[in-house]
Amino acid sequence: MRPPISFVLVTYNNPEQTLNLCGRLNAMFDHPPIAVHHDFSQSPLNTSLFSDNVHFVEGWLRTKWGSISVIDGQLLALQLLYAISDPDWFVTLSTSDYPIQSADFILSELFKSSFDGYIDSRPVKNLGIPVKNEGLGHLSFGHSVWPQIAYNRYVAIPLFSADVARFLRVPVERHCLPYSFLTKRLTPFDGSVTCHGGDSWFTANRRVAQYLLDRTPLWRKLHRHFQTRSVPEESFYHTLLGNSPEFNLCPDNKRYTDWTNCHAHPRTLGDEDFSALLESTHHFARKFPFDREMFQRLDEAVNLKQQFVRSSWR
Repeated sequence: MRPPISFVLVTYNNPEQTLNLCGRLNAMFDHPPIAVHHDFSQSPLNTSLFSDNVHFVEGWLRTKWGSISVIDGQLLALQLLYAISDPDWFVTLSTSDYPIQSADFILSELFKSSFDGYIDSRPVKNLGIPVKNEGLGHLSFGHSVWPQIAYNRYVAIPLFSADVARFLRVPVERHCLPYSFLTKRLTPFDGSVTCHGGDSWFTANRRVAQYLLDRTPLWRKLHRHFQTRSVPEESFYHTLLGNSPEFNLCPDNKRYTDWTNCHAHPRTLGDEDFSALLESTHHFARKFPFDREMFQRLDEAVNLKQQFVRSSWR
């Protein structure tokens, strides 16, 4: 019998929090398949502390935030996951993610839907708007300027590499050549392929997993392109799937985040956010600090919510 759900984790720090997250997933989903790519060069992690259903990528990679190495590590974990099992659905997570719904709620929604995947994806566009700063505050990916920022980041021809721009402390999205006569010749986006982007975390089914692991000509072309682009995890999967019409994708990735007064990362969540989390229909939330007692309180609140829902059905 195929497992109904599984999880792909990409981690590099806070091993105790990773262990706690895996324990919660075990309790919720009866020890589902979990594949982890951990960058052991950034922090040690004792794999023997984890249950037998948690598998670690042996040929792990050195990962760097905002680089293609994050995608490569994630795909190694996805490959490991489907080598050891053949789950119906997989969910990508980081150490700082945590479930905010019951297992029944999550599985019911996935199996009753007609979607192949839940990914926050939309086409990027050259709107002709100058980019002053890549931070968009609480609107984040929903900001009206975001398509232009993504276009400059992933399609336009950069004047500086991501490393040089970071060294100079200038946004790579501000210094680029957005002209279509260049992009059509120097990028995969020649008119037959459109660029997409959005939040990096997603949930998808077996068909999508097999497609992501199949190194098609488009996969190879996009992978080469995104090796030189910053934060490719917010565009590579989106573009690959967005140019594959056989998949029915939901633009809601089922992740709760709060970008209020934030720049490169969403706001860290705590007890004061419980009301919003419990009202949400998202499956997971991020980012959380490691606070075991807070997680226990959140678990209890989610369980009470589910009990209330069940009683209202009767």
